[in-house]
Amino acid sequence: MYNYKSERYGFSAPSEPKRRKDEGQWAINAGFGTGGHVSLGLGNNLDYVANTPQDNNPGGLVPSPVEPPLFSNSGTLSPDEYDHAETSLPLSFGVTVRRNFNRHIGLETGLVYTYLSSQLTKNGNVQYKSRLELHYLGIPVNLVVSLWQNPRWNIYLAGGVMVEKGLRAKQTEDRYWQMEMQHAVDKRGISGLQWSLNASAGVSYRLYKDWSLYFEPRISHYFDTDQPTSIRTENSVIVGLGAGLRYEF
Repeated sequence: MYNYKSERYGFSAPSEPKRRKDEGQWAINAGFGTGGHVSLGLGNNLDYVANTPQDNNPGGLVPSPVEPPLFSNSGTLSPDEYDHAETSLPLSFGVTVRRNFNRHIGLETGLVYTYLSSQLTKNGNVQYKSRLELHYLGIPVNLVVSLWQNPRWNIYLAGGVMVEKGLRAKQTEDRYWQMEMQHAVDKRGISGLQWSLNASAGVSYRLYKDWSLYFEPRISHYFDTDQPTSIRTENSVIVGLGAGLRYEF
């Protein structure tokens, strides 16, 4: 449309502000996360009971002398042979890539490393103590739905599946018998795959240009796939918090 006033007085009509291109946009996320279990009656419900020497000898009789145990070829007891397990919170670090199809829907995948550890004990005439450390590498696939956004803030939901492969298990075991102690370290692979379903609610804040900071409370359900002892085998439902940096281009 011809603007007579603009030409007469020597100025042009103001143009519309440049809109940010949302369709076809990519994002790279680098973040970390941790979490603890929630009791919903969905876990494997392993009931570890720590026996004590008194439990094994209720009459208070003096036990007959026994020879100190010798390590087997594997070097350590199997985690299933222990009476009690104290599992630590998982720690995860990952890099993911998101493809936004439009302003509201995107698909996200990448690589996530997770570290799990547990303290195992078995009491009796011989006391066993072990530290079990597990290393996993996983590939998540999540659908991301944006609920509300403005130039600074974005609130969204995400959900999907993740498959993980155990890289290495390390078990450090100490055996105590009277005044003696034996020590062994066993390193081995982890067979099978760990599958899980994941859901999260996220909020991100744009710090500068294309850089954003995000937080994601999340909940995960881990399927029983015969994996080594960890917080996941004791409680299939894990609630956690993730955070990190996001770069959009």
